[in-house]
Amino acid sequence: MKKILMFGVKEDKDYFDCLKQSLFKNNIQIIFLERFPLLELSKILKYRLKEGKIIHYHWINFYYDIDNYMFSIVRSLIFSITTLIFKIIGFKIIWTAHNDLPHETIHKKLEKITRRIFYKLADDIFVRSTPMKNRLIELFGYRKNINVILLGNIPKEKIKWTKIKIPKKQEAREKLKIKDNTKVFVSLGRIWPYRKNDVLIKAFNIYSKKYPNSLLVILGKPKNNEIKNYLITLANKSNKIRLNLYYVYAEEISDYMSAADFVCITNDMYGLTETFSWAMLFNNPSITSDIGSNSEMVNKYGIGLLFKKNDVLSLSKTLEKATKLEKTDLEKISNNIKKVMQKDDWDKIIYNYIEIYKKYI
Repeated sequence: MKKILMFGVKEDKDYFDCLKQSLFKNNIQIIFLERFPLLELSKILKYRLKEGKIIHYHWINFYYDIDNYMFSIVRSLIFSITTLIFKIIGFKIIWTAHNDLPHETIHKKLEKITRRIFYKLADDIFVRSTPMKNRLIELFGYRKNINVILLGNIPKEKIKWTKIKIPKKQEAREKLKIKDNTKVFVSLGRIWPYRKNDVLIKAFNIYSKKYPNSLLVILGKPKNNEIKNYLITLANKSNKIRLNLYYVYAEEISDYMSAADFVCITNDMYGLTETFSWAMLFNNPSITSDIGSNSEMVNKYGIGLLFKKNDVLSLSKTLEKATKLEKTDLEKISNNIKKVMQKDDWDKIIYNYIEIYKKYI
């Protein structure tokens, strides 16, 4: 059994569970290390001497981007020097760049400098879309070995809550007290500024005046009370908007995603959000902003509709366009989603990872 060290991620995410299980079936074991690399030095050196030479990083900003600017500089220097030392003693550095820049960056200039250094030191880089690859080249310069690999779907048999019954649409709507003739739009995920839930609520307020048989559901825990209170103010006690602003558990996600007609993905980041995987898992078309990886999911794979990012009027018109889609249009999108799910299956895409790992194992 070959082994790979993995930094910058917690083991309990569905995406990483799928990655871990798929690699294990191919005789590759992931060893997750969560602390600052320097604090794991004994484990790292033991691994290098006896077991392998691959370190696979994910969200690197966890190791240096903190409130105190001087401490951030020091941690960034230590992180960069440590990575260089790892290279000198024979490690191969692989990086999955989930975003061009983190969702929330405290010290933007320092973040760009640190990422540029790491970008140059990495032996191979994984990204989830061609726009993301082009964005990295735009920010940090041209380089070889940027490998585009799809997100990886979250099949029902692999998610942790398989014991929960996935209801049919009518059953879910009855449980949630949603009428059959209601057009339901769902937004899922933690509520941070980059998610642009405010843009969604404003757009829906315009749309729902013309289409009163509609419902917007926002599921997720806000970053802070300021964001929470702002969304509540925007919703203005509308009975057409449900704000479930807390950590949402599996059963509630399952119910609302089963009841949904469309999933709204309104972020303005280049990276590919896992919300697409959840939307496709329930065969829901996506309404998404025309930026980066989002635009590729619609333009290349045809799984939904686009609107101009951060544009309230454009989004309200796209909600209307979604409402007017014919049955044949929806069937076409549904078939496209099924094709992506097949193409994006872990048993297939895992070989793209293994191909890179084999260069260094």
